Amino acid sequence: MTKIFRLCLLSLLLVSGCGGTDPEKASRLVDLTLSHGLLTPSFSSKIGSYTATVGEDVDSITVTVSAADLDTFVLINGVEVSPVQGSRTISLSLGANTITINTFYYDYASMPGEQKYVVIVTRQAGSWSVGGTVSGLTGVLSLENNGDDELVLTDDGPFAFALPLLDGDSYDVIITSQPAGQTCDVVNPQGAVTGAAVSNITVTCVDTP
Repeated sequence: MTKIFRLCLLSLLLVSGCGGTDPEKASRLVDLTLSHGLLTPSFSSKIGSYTATVGEDVDSITVTVSAADLDTFVLINGVEVSPVQGSRTISLSLGANTITINTFYYDYASMPGEQKYVVIVTRQAGSWSVGGTVSGLTGVLSLENNGDDELVLTDDGPFAFALPLLDGDSYDVIITSQPAGQTCDVVNPQGAVTGAAVSNITVTCVDTP
């Protein structure tokens, strides 16, 4: 009778997974790091959602993870990596980029464990100056960009507006006040910032007959 009881107890332990690995805990990450940016909030195995912000110059980011168990199956954006210091480099587009880490642990004696971690990495667009050159100026000239950034010029040479624009933003330069005794014209007054400073706006001033 005692032998039968022990066999039954052993069977119950195997079926319930008692005394074995907890699949839910085994499937959790114990470490998650990024090569760039600050993970927010700080990593915790029980927190599934994170954010990070990087500059425009960061066009890729390396994600490195470690799972609680060596037998845990780990995917970063659908690609399998090692459960210990496994890493994958992800290319970044401007704006929000979603990185998904899925983990799976299977124990034949119990239900499988599964976790999901999501990191939203925002690659910020850079800011660029808008300007150009003025020639022939002998008085005081006032320019304005996009209706709110005013610039007063009194000499020939290069100029730039005080407010930089983000990549993709439009600009519209107009003359708000002509110099006394002169007429000035703007060449290339409108356009959009495309990953570099704008420097091809040309203002030419001539004496009024």
